[in-house]
Amino acid sequence: MISSQPPKVYKFTKYESEDCFHKVFIPEDKEYEAFDPNEPPNYNLPGYKLDMFQSIAAKVIDKEETVLVSAHSSSGKTTIAEYVIAKCLALDKKVIFTSPIKALSNQKFDDFNKKFKNSTGIITGDVSRFKDRSVLVITTEILLELLINNSELLNNVQYVIHDECHFIGNESRGHVWELSIMLLKKNMHMVLLSATMPNNEQIAEWIATTQKKIVHIVGTCEKPIPLRHALYSFDHRQAYLVSEKTNEVDNHCINEVMLSGRNRYMGKQDIVSIVKFLYDKKAYPCIIYCPSKIKCDTFARYMENFDFLTAEEKELVDKLINIVVDTVGNDVYSTNQLCFYRDMYTRGIFIHHSDLYTSVKEFTEICIESGLAKFICSTDTLSIGMNLSVKTVVFSSLTKFDGKKQRRLYISEFLQMAGRAGRRGKDTVGNVIVLPSIECSETNYTFLVSNVSNEIESFFKLDYNMIVVIDKNIGDVKSFYKKSLRIFQHPDEDNGVDNISNMKKILSVKGYVDGDGRLTRKGNILLSLRNIKHDLVLAEVIFRELLPYEDKAMLIEVLCLFTSNKSDDKGSTPIELVPSIEEKLEDVKFVFEEIFNCEVKYKVRPADADVQFKTNDNALPIISLVMGEDLEKVATTYGLYAPGLLKSVRELLNLVKKILTISQLSNRVKTLLCLIEDSLNEIIKTDI
Repeated sequence: MISSQPPKVYKFTKYESEDCFHKVFIPEDKEYEAFDPNEPPNYNLPGYKLDMFQSIAAKVIDKEETVLVSAHSSSGKTTIAEYVIAKCLALDKKVIFTSPIKALSNQKFDDFNKKFKNSTGIITGDVSRFKDRSVLVITTEILLELLINNSELLNNVQYVIHDECHFIGNESRGHVWELSIMLLKKNMHMVLLSATMPNNEQIAEWIATTQKKIVHIVGTCEKPIPLRHALYSFDHRQAYLVSEKTNEVDNHCINEVMLSGRNRYMGKQDIVSIVKFLYDKKAYPCIIYCPSKIKCDTFARYMENFDFLTAEEKELVDKLINIVVDTVGNDVYSTNQLCFYRDMYTRGIFIHHSDLYTSVKEFTEICIESGLAKFICSTDTLSIGMNLSVKTVVFSSLTKFDGKKQRRLYISEFLQMAGRAGRRGKDTVGNVIVLPSIECSETNYTFLVSNVSNEIESFFKLDYNMIVVIDKNIGDVKSFYKKSLRIFQHPDEDNGVDNISNMKKILSVKGYVDGDGRLTRKGNILLSLRNIKHDLVLAEVIFRELLPYEDKAMLIEVLCLFTSNKSDDKGSTPIELVPSIEEKLEDVKFVFEEIFNCEVKYKVRPADADVQFKTNDNALPIISLVMGEDLEKVATTYGLYAPGLLKSVRELLNLVKKILTISQLSNRVKTLLCLIEDSLNEIIKTDI
């Protein structure tokens, strides 16, 4: 059960120098044994000489206590993760490593298996391999599922490593990190790896309070390779220094250079100009950050007349391509994509974004690591987790599409992307250059370059499914909510608790719980719909037997209403009812509106909110795939990237699997769902 009275937590600074710091947060009922930071840790990492902040973190891990590592990019946070793994393997204990993205999970799975002799397994939404091994790389969503279900995979786990733990402040997914921390078993400890965060003390104190454990913070005071910020003038074909090593900026310089780009859209001559400038200055390898996946392709094509590789490097790239082609074997799509970009690759020009095939992205990452990639056009995917540094990074835009709207980069995002500049052991400084344009305004640039970082803010939220899960398995959901980081940061805020009370009223009114608060038949349907968009609407649709059972296309169209609909360039479009399924969609639309109006009535939504019943742009492409059409052909027809379309297929497959666990389904719906599941499984074999 949930105890209502949190312990008082005391803070002490244990070590501080020009390079790093160590602080400890001690609950009042815990005894702390100090250690000498200059003494070596208990375990050796062959080939590593630990920096002081790494050594202190290792000593904390020797004590089997929780540590939050808040350190600059490229400072060596991964080394601390590897120390945890070495220790746990030596003691025959298990360790879980969580990451926010599939690409990072795949990279860590490969890296850890090489360094620790095939000791690592992986579970993501796409793949499950060697899950009984001692080191398990998983997504945070999978960890939450394991904790809720009290999975046997958690037996003998001593440490959970949360990589990129500043994702706890992510608006759409941060609540998953919070829940995973709040639900962590008492016999487990954590290593939380993060870029610098100004309010790391607040985060550590919250963890110490909610976990009732001693928590340490270890961090760096400055980036190992300092950054030099500059603006590029297209008129003068010159980069002008704006800030170096400090957050003080030359506002006059910013105003003068930005003036020329105020109404500029980035075109071919602009990309050619900056690339030629950097090539002449030997300021590469370079990542050019692009605002969309389409721009990555476009900017790379603008470099058609450049060739950055020597004859020997060209030969090596060709050999690597052939090795990848042999490795992927019958994967025609990956092979075709590699061959499509081959000419660019052999000139040192590469592309990286989330909608490339896995083997193609990994090939690009290998080429960056080995120095064969000279200019890389990338979205922000290269800034998350992967230890891939270059000499220079260039921002062609200071905005991004976040799945809902185009917005300015957060300071933390800008700093993380900029942090890829500067290679340890190779560069004395990292270059960060911004290209003035209509997407790089003076106001945004000055704000981003002159601030340290965002404080991590909690966006903690619970959907209907998590409310019934917590009430059923953990304790009173309102008491649980009060332990969140959200309430720790805003102790006087009542909105969240009131919202939960109102959501519980809806669950009662709609028959998901009985008068004694026990789950009904409808409630058990909802219990199966974890992490599903519009979970309550889908539970109603299933309970009322509104899922179509006559036709695959009809059922897919309805199910896609409950999956995400992301696009670089557009949001969802208003629903256009196809005649053959108009009646079924109208039935579902009625449920949407009914639940929406109920939420307005019970103040879960504001009174002036508009009901948003929208179709999913991916439904028709997925239907085409299920009907046997070629993946690349379908993607081209609908203006999509094939790997991105496969992500939507996987999400639909996960939804189908969850629905199939519900015992109340009719046999006709179950039969059709099984046929769809088989078809979707066949499709995703393309990118395993």
